[in-house]
Amino acid sequence: GIVQSVSGMVSDFALEDLEGFRVKIDEVNAMGGVSTRDGKRQIELIVRDNKLKPDIAVKNAKSLILEEKVDFLVGCISSSCALAVSEVSKEHKILFWVWDARTHHLTGARGHRYVFRSTGNTWMNGHAAANYFKDKPYTKWALINPDYSYGRSQRDAFVKAIKSVKPGVQIVTEQWPKLGTTDFTPYITAILSAKPEII
Repeated sequence: GIVQSVSGMVSDFALEDLEGFRVKIDEVNAMGGVSTRDGKRQIELIVRDNKLKPDIAVKNAKSLILEEKVDFLVGCISSSCALAVSEVSKEHKILFWVWDARTHHLTGARGHRYVFRSTGNTWMNGHAAANYFKDKPYTKWALINPDYSYGRSQRDAFVKAIKSVKPGVQIVTEQWPKLGTTDFTPYITAILSAKPEII
């Protein structure tokens, strides 16, 4: 059962993920499917659109588990949706494979035995960026991140890492546009006013 944002502002990315999954499922099924205790079985794919909303993701995950009787869950591109679905997988003791959401909390502080990921996370990204910039001359930083789970996790990881590898770094401004923002003028103005050396 796949819980994914196949409509809305991130649907292009989500549909690419889904298409890759379909290609691989077709390959596996063409070779006879997967081995089970009862012999070979074809993989059946059931997709639910979470519309980038955690409450819909939870509803869909429960429907896939309780009504469709899926063997495991797959998703999500959204960190907040993945965190919500993760709680459902834990409650129902069903595996949840996260293939795109990046918040490090998913397999860190909020991790459990029923969730795993096949992608990097915000902790890795933040620490990699901090290590890259530790020997660069920049000390005054402006940060701009989307105001939801992914952006908050990304910020936390980077700030913790940069301050540990480069003492004296100053965060001169932090800007938090809501997810879906299209006019960045006020954020750009605030960043310029803070006079950072790097964004």
